[in-house]
Amino acid sequence: NSLLHGNQYIYQSMPRLLTSWLDYGAKVAENSRGSTKESRRDSSTRQRQATALLRSLNDIVKELVNRLAPFQFFTAFSQIVSRICHPHPTVLDILDNLLAKLVATYPQQAIWMMLSVYKSSHSLRHRRCEAVFA
Repeated sequence: NSLLHGNQYIYQSMPRLLTSWLDYGAKVAENSRGSTKESRRDSSTRQRQATALLRSLNDIVKELVNRLAPFQFFTAFSQIVSRICHPHPTVLDILDNLLAKLVATYPQQAIWMMLSVYKSSHSLRHRRCEAVFA
């Protein structure tokens, strides 16, 4: 909420928002692969609840991407780029759209910062970076 009302706490609020959203998305992706040892009914109920909560978080982040100025997200650009290999496909789509928007808005700064990802020896990171540039 503080991000919508000014930039006084942007260096605290933006990283916290992104960390909460991205970590929760990764946890949902991990749990959907069946790494928990609960009973099936408990597991499926929790998975549905977690997926519904992640859907809500995704909607909030999409709204913020549309409402906030790009520079507000650019303050956490390195954090966003570091999650370019996120395991959850929906979260990854939002992340890709956000990265593409930032690269289009700030090409000189963003491309320079993404160069290390593009030159990465990890092939998935390289491919995801190419997808953002495309």
